[in-house]
Amino acid sequence: MAPESPSGHFIVHTSLLFNPKTKSFVKDVSLTIDPVSGTIANVSQRTSPLGLIADGSIDLRGKVVMPGFVDAHTHIFLHSYG
Repeated sequence: MAPESPSGHFIVHTSLLFNPKTKSFVKDVSLTIDPVSGTIANVSQRTSPLGLIADGSIDLRGKVVMPGFVDAHTHIFLHSYG
């Protein structure tokens, strides 16, 4: 389980965020995640690079974050083939 900030929200820092609404990538973004609903509560673009990451933050710098993708498949025929 990821650490929580004092406000109870998770902060995710990323180098590159895919924005599905504009179908574009945004650089140097920090996301505030509501742990109760699992939704993004706030998106802020950083103007300076981060040094040390504070407690309650998840460091995904150097990674691409692509919110909104859900594993929503089903198995119609599921058997052991035994």
